[in-house]
Amino acid sequence: MITVLLADDQSLVRSGFRMLIDSADDMETVGEVDNGRDAVAEHFAMIFNVHALRPDLPSDAAIVRARVRAATMAGENVLHDRGVIPITSSDAQGMGRAGETVRRTFQLAAVSKPADDDSPHDNARVLLATILASAGLGSGDWDKWVLRGLLANLRTTGRLGFREDRVDVGPLEARGWKAFADAQNVNYSPHFDSYLWACNLWAYKQTGQRAFLESTRNAIRMTMEQYPAGWRWQDSIERARMLLCLAWLLRVDDTPEHREWLSRIAGDLIERQDRSGALQEKLAGTGGGHYLIPQSNETYGTGETPLIQKDGDPASDQLYTAGFALLGFHEAFAATGDARLKAAEDRLADFLCRVQVRSDALPWLDGCWFRAFDFRRWDYWASSADAGWGAWSVETGWGAAWTAAVLALRAKDTSFWDFTAGSAIERLLSEVTSEMAVNTGGPWQP
Repeated sequence: MITVLLADDQSLVRSGFRMLIDSADDMETVGEVDNGRDAVAEHFAMIFNVHALRPDLPSDAAIVRARVRAATMAGENVLHDRGVIPITSSDAQGMGRAGETVRRTFQLAAVSKPADDDSPHDNARVLLATILASAGLGSGDWDKWVLRGLLANLRTTGRLGFREDRVDVGPLEARGWKAFADAQNVNYSPHFDSYLWACNLWAYKQTGQRAFLESTRNAIRMTMEQYPAGWRWQDSIERARMLLCLAWLLRVDDTPEHREWLSRIAGDLIERQDRSGALQEKLAGTGGGHYLIPQSNETYGTGETPLIQKDGDPASDQLYTAGFALLGFHEAFAATGDARLKAAEDRLADFLCRVQVRSDALPWLDGCWFRAFDFRRWDYWASSADAGWGAWSVETGWGAAWTAAVLALRAKDTSFWDFTAGSAIERLLSEVTSEMAVNTGGPWQP
């Protein structure tokens, strides 16, 4: 039975939907509200009731709050103004499935307006995926947009080669891109910057523009000089992300020092690799104010957290670590020919194939990877304290996409670097730089 909570400020609209819903054999209207505030309150109560939770227990209340957020429910959908009614569902599993659906509904409302979040790691994954897809399709249709993205990210990167964790549209318009380019900020967290460094190295190879190389090489050097104690998290995630830019640094500037950097990071990851091929999660840093192991029942489910409750737990992370490590090992072997890196890649690829979800009953999960896997239990299991991306979450645009892409590259017996080497993006450099020169870097004047 599908249960529906109607939220609309027009009673006639609610009545119409109720008639349609209640006429179906497998649907039931369980409540009506006329504003977002009441929708939040009503849904908050529904989650407690459906899952037999207790509102007087702080840990239960925290779990529910993480799945029903007033801020996201306040979003307005511009599609609604055009007569389109969006209907959403969720592939989130286990407790909180209904709450996840509500949250996804209002996230749809948010993304139908102009986005204001510019996180470097998100930008980089979009750019790299588009570059790889373009090569696979033999198309140059997206080259101009890719080049714009590469140059835009470069000119909002500080003098030392680091970006802020995120550059939102509001501050960017208020300050202008030149303020970010002139900044001296430092960010020793490869989770955020390392994939943009990889993008820059690829762009340097394609265009010959040394601006892509110089600041990137400096930032990588500074980051490696701080390894490991100076890194924000000192975890498997950061090591896995760092592999790619170090491998591609060798492609454009192969020195003994740069090889040693790659060997050190890869070696530390391999040391954490279980005989099953799984990469064990590790966390030693401060978290920088978030991504912390919860220290009490009250903090469980209230923020972003790792899958481990203590260092040494037998958990692997297919969302944040495994897929990126697979790509990193693959490109590192292609750059060096080091058999040790190839063996680590093969073990990890074999592990990921064995733990891939298979289901005839739930086809939307067939072929996915859950975030968590306990390689001692040999089951999808770990701490599920993360408020948004728990142990059984599936985020296909993160680790799963890169796992599948690398398996395809392995089947074709090639690397990302070599497969995309034929890009003709340089042909657009003059045109795109001229277009972007119109914005001189000051505060935006519409």
